[in-house]
Amino acid sequence: MEGLTPLAVCCIIEEMEQTDWTEQQVVVFVRENGFPTFNERQLKRYRAEKLVEAQVVHPGFGGTRTIYRPEAGERALMVCQLLKRRRDYDVVRFRLWLSGRPIELGLLKESIWCLVPFSSWQMPATAKERRFLAQKLADKILASARTSVRSNLARKILQSFERHKDQLWFLHLHTQLLYGIKIEIKYDGLGIEELEEETDIFAYGLQTQEVRVFPAKGDLASHLQQLSNGQFLSFSKLRRVLFAATEEELILVLPVTSMKRPDTR
Repeated sequence: MEGLTPLAVCCIIEEMEQTDWTEQQVVVFVRENGFPTFNERQLKRYRAEKLVEAQVVHPGFGGTRTIYRPEAGERALMVCQLLKRRRDYDVVRFRLWLSGRPIELGLLKESIWCLVPFSSWQMPATAKERRFLAQKLADKILASARTSVRSNLARKILQSFERHKDQLWFLHLHTQLLYGIKIEIKYDGLGIEELEEETDIFAYGLQTQEVRVFPAKGDLASHLQQLSNGQFLSFSKLRRVLFAATEEELILVLPVTSMKRPDTR
């Protein structure tokens, strides 16, 4: 705004105030809609987390001002509501995106990855190290399933196998797939008590829709070999695929039950 007269600057600011909100207006809006203790400090945190967008302007005669678009009030209110349900900024960021609110793509991907179980794992560079960690994880899961006094998913899955060696085989297969270890599938049969099809136990145990497309009849080992060769369950590959994806590609894999698909037009 250099070169403008003070009167011109005042006119511009007055016109701007008709379309943009001040910090106080955002705070008042949230307070009047169910969060009476909301304050400027919380709003500043939302800005720092990039959950609410703001713009710092320099009027030209000294000082700065922070302004918000009118939709910032509704967005700040939604953040409050989501944090009340679960105080996790990654969850809030992801749910904002699901509801159609724009989120910076890099931040969105980081939040999605942080919400993936075991995403904090450090993946060793060598197959030998990954194989050691896969074995260690399998032993830990098996010990936990045996000693836990409460019912858990691992125990429920392992109880579907009649023999101890089947349990071990499944766990080792599972953890090696997660660590991206390419393995040769060789196994003659499984003892299944509760589930009708052999593929069902893998779909349930691995928690992946990819397995559910396997034919009910056929060579199960060859289908599992495809999972291993393609590293479809490898955390390293999943991370690479996620961070290479465009927003349009992320939208394509949204479940049909999502709240609202973001409009990127």
